Amino acid sequence: MKTRILTLFLSLRTNYWFLPSIMIFGAFWLAILMLRLDAAFSGTFPEKISWIMGMGPEGVRQVLALIATSMITVAGVAFSITVVALALASQQFGPRLLQNFMRDLGNQLVLGTFTATFLYCVLILPGVLGAENHQFIPYYSASVGIFLAIGSLIVLVYFIHHIPASIQANHVIGLVQKELLANVRKFIPERNSREIGYRKIIPAPFHPEAHFFSKGLAVKAESSGYIQAFDIEGLVACAKRNNIFIRLRKKVGDFVIREESVAWVHGPELSAEMTEEVAGKVLTGDSPTPAQDLEFSLNELVEVALRALSPGINDPKTALQCIDCLTESLAEIVKRGQWKFLHQDSEGKFRLFAKPLLFEDFIETAFNEIRQASVRSVAVMIHLLESFEKIGGFAWREENLRGLQKHGEMVQRLAQRTLQEKHDLEEVEDRYWRLLQVLYPSRENGGFKE
Repeated sequence: MKTRILTLFLSLRTNYWFLPSIMIFGAFWLAILMLRLDAAFSGTFPEKISWIMGMGPEGVRQVLALIATSMITVAGVAFSITVVALALASQQFGPRLLQNFMRDLGNQLVLGTFTATFLYCVLILPGVLGAENHQFIPYYSASVGIFLAIGSLIVLVYFIHHIPASIQANHVIGLVQKELLANVRKFIPERNSREIGYRKIIPAPFHPEAHFFSKGLAVKAESSGYIQAFDIEGLVACAKRNNIFIRLRKKVGDFVIREESVAWVHGPELSAEMTEEVAGKVLTGDSPTPAQDLEFSLNELVEVALRALSPGINDPKTALQCIDCLTESLAEIVKRGQWKFLHQDSEGKFRLFAKPLLFEDFIETAFNEIRQASVRSVAVMIHLLESFEKIGGFAWREENLRGLQKHGEMVQRLAQRTLQEKHDLEEVEDRYWRLLQVLYPSRENGGFKE
């Protein structure tokens, strides 16, 4: 349930209507509350604010009408500027990065402030009665409307600064990197000093269901789409309640077709109701999200780097910055423990096997396409080897060291095939040699660090 709520919350955050709608709803009730307050305390308005009391009914009406008209006009301009910024961001960084702009609370707050102020002033206007009936001026309500207008001016100044800042490459890359590191620390546990490599922990091939029951039943996807999240707690609870073992066949971010097998359940007594319950805890949607998908954020940085390396943009400095962020993220991954793929219930029994993500998966996602696009850039080739060297300084598993060496060799071979300048090739070869020295400082114990 918690996973479903979190996924729903992330989905709502990527909508421009959610926060403004809440603010508009709040403005509606604030207007009703202030009008009732004016009716209850009529004639007790503080004398210190005489500039409001001296306006009279017609003056108050004009001020509120002016604020309402100005706010709806500014809201339209702000919306137009936001659409233009989204179009520019899509061209420069790629359409997948638009989710980050849609989640930007600053833009949502600006639009919500302008529309909420407009609605508040419109609702207060009918409460200002002239002498033809009985004179009633909602001074408290009018004062709040004026203060909201002042606040809207401050928000407008913030918006003018925020829009150009939000489409700068440094800002966009930094936001993606921050989100990626937060998810790495959330989903990958701290390293256990006694932990050893994955291939030593689990002998291959590994069939966890063999430790429980031989009988199995496929779980079919309820709808087509990208897997956005697995309700791990719900799946473990379901497995415990029905005395079954669940083996996930897909990982977060995979695209599935309706009725495609996404998991297997194993147990002594299986039923269609069990598989339906398990299928309901696999959350799918129209697009992948970063909720449980580390590769999603990696792909966002890769997309920015690839666009920067394209002939149409030709911005290698942005590509190098993306590589630096990817390097920091992979260094954090190799420093930490193994991705948790076996889950136990409260009694310590294994109930769920999730498809593990290995370091090789992460490094291929992060650097394969960038390496392939670096044919025209010696600087990117050298930077890739320097990045592997930095990550290698934190690597402590045998397979991590071999993965880094493999990708270093691919960069070296690419340079040998494509570089015509002798000194450029020598520099790449030098960086590759430095990488090997970091990965294998000695040949003791099979050439791998303890």
